[in-house]
Amino acid sequence: MIEHDYAARLVALTASFPTLRGLLEVWDPERLDRWACGPEPGSGAICACQFLLSVYNRNAEWECGKFDFQRAYAVWDKHHRQAFLAWAQDPWWP
Repeated sequence: MIEHDYAARLVALTASFPTLRGLLEVWDPERLDRWACGPEPGSGAICACQFLLSVYNRNAEWECGKFDFQRAYAVWDKHHRQAFLAWAQDPWWP
């Protein structure tokens, strides 16, 4: 079970990515993984989901695939990069 503080931080981190704002009200990694595999998200959103899921559990095999930093940075716009860099300046994991 994930601590409440980390769950709230993961929801806030999710909302920091423009294409994911409003997607989760509570931390639900399975829902995020399913959504990333659906028809809605573009490549930037998929990379953001992969990143978030890797922060949550980097050892899990997520349906949407593993996070690839080089691919993500190549497809992310400035706002997605800023969301990632804000986390990277002071990284944390549950």
